[in-house]
Amino acid sequence: MANDQEYLPQISSTNQQLHKLMKWNVDKRVECRLEGTGFDTYLKYARLTVKHDLAMLNAILACYKKGHFRFGKWKYVLGLEDVLRITGLPIDGNPVTGSNLDSRELAWTIFGMVECNKGTKCSLSWLKSNFEVVPPQLDAKEIDKYVIAYMLYVLGTCILPDKSRDKVCLMYLHTLENVDNVKNYAFGAAMLAHLQNAIQDFSESPKSKNFVGDAAFLTVAIMEYIPELAYKLMKRNNFAKPDKFPLLIGWGEVYKQRLESKYRASKEEYVDVLKNIDEVTWQPYARLTESFLPDCLKPQLIMRWSRTVMICFNYVAYHPPTNA
Repeated sequence: MANDQEYLPQISSTNQQLHKLMKWNVDKRVECRLEGTGFDTYLKYARLTVKHDLAMLNAILACYKKGHFRFGKWKYVLGLEDVLRITGLPIDGNPVTGSNLDSRELAWTIFGMVECNKGTKCSLSWLKSNFEVVPPQLDAKEIDKYVIAYMLYVLGTCILPDKSRDKVCLMYLHTLENVDNVKNYAFGAAMLAHLQNAIQDFSESPKSKNFVGDAAFLTVAIMEYIPELAYKLMKRNNFAKPDKFPLLIGWGEVYKQRLESKYRASKEEYVDVLKNIDEVTWQPYARLTESFLPDCLKPQLIMRWSRTVMICFNYVAYHPPTNA
């Protein structure tokens, strides 16, 4: 263990800011419009007041080598099925891409205002200040700009966090401008492309103190395949793994239980579990019923077998077939 400890990551924070998402008081009309988009998952997760387990995150990142995670003798690659079951974000559909040239003009068209001197980005605080409170007696079309503002905020705080920590790219508006069409964009694939690039960037700068990716999804995905990590988190091995859609919410409840206890596993304890694991649970979702996924998402499961390119504007990542 001594040699491993010398190279353990020292992340002290993440750019995924669940606490900021929790502070946005979402209007019920906005919340209704989010249903079925995948964005509602992060709203529910934030309400659990979950904090990141940085010790676990550091241990997981310590096991990343050249495009995959190495747990003991096993190789693991994050997959699209993991994204679909854990977050509920669509993994098939229109790619999350487009032009950044007219982003400010599009923001003006949607919002009727833009933030000064921010180029092709806007601050998260500006979005919250201007669009958290939805005036009464608006029709559906007028409400949609508040829905779009909130989805942009969710992207910037949780799904596709920005390196700046307090801004989000306006280019995402090209995929959000029609609220009814948002569910047809592969935001799950975009999140995974963004995350894999964040992991790769971190591996090339291991002394970084900050992680720019969906850390909540990452830690849950690893616990699905290595339940011993969850046992170490909870200091017991007799709890049932979550089985309700989306899995991120159930795992959030598990985290909440841990936060209410005084026990904290150390980074070194987590690394010991990951590097000395005898077996990986290659089919973690076998426990789930056929009705687990909503009917609208079931056809997307075929993507787990795909060799495809995942796109998030300037972030691109290759998806191999499932680990199983």
